[in-house]
Amino acid sequence: MQTDRYGLRLSTSEPEARDAYVAAVDNLLGAMPGDIEGFELALQHDPRFALAAIGLARGLLLRMRVNQAREAAAQGRVL
Repeated sequence: MQTDRYGLRLSTSEPEARDAYVAAVDNLLGAMPGDIEGFELALQHDPRFALAAIGLARGLLLRMRVNQAREAAAQGRVL
């Protein structure tokens, strides 16, 4: 199991998904572009990575893309 930059366990075993997720979180927290693309890339590497789906929902919501955010959040809850 992979961990984030703080040593917290992530529900992915894919290193590429982990790396894309960590970069996306950094961008989200730093108010930098690239968070949405990073979360999407993490999901491409591991379609069952729930935390990436929730991160994507947060990034979409911050950009007022409410319907897409709801879909991503729903996907995260299912996963």
